Amino acid sequence: TTATSTSSGWHYSSGWKHHAASGARSKGYKDAAAGHSATLKVVGSKAVLYGCKAPKMGSISVSVAGHTTVVSEKQSFTRCGVQLWSKALPAGQQTITVKVTHTKGNIDELKVS
Repeated sequence: TTATSTSSGWHYSSGWKHHAASGARSKGYKDAAAGHSATLKVVGSKAVLYGCKAPKMGSISVSVAGHTTVVSEKQSFTRCGVQLWSKALPAGQQTITVKVTHTKGNIDELKVS
């Protein structure tokens, strides 16, 4: 199952903006400034988050089942469709929370298997 950045399952705080990007897995991504968050309820055994890395990006935190990982989206050149995070999921429904923790962050898609 794949949830693109525009899938109705995502619940975004205000401030997220959609951008077209040919290199993105879902042909676009959503980004926001620090402090903004997005959540998605999922069921599966593994989740993989994809996004864009670029010079003006900062970092995001990805939280699920009581575990949080901080991921840098900053690099010297722009590239979309990059795997940012993956995690084995516990059984049952889980809520994945992506929070922009520094400067600017983005979401391309989340794949659950």
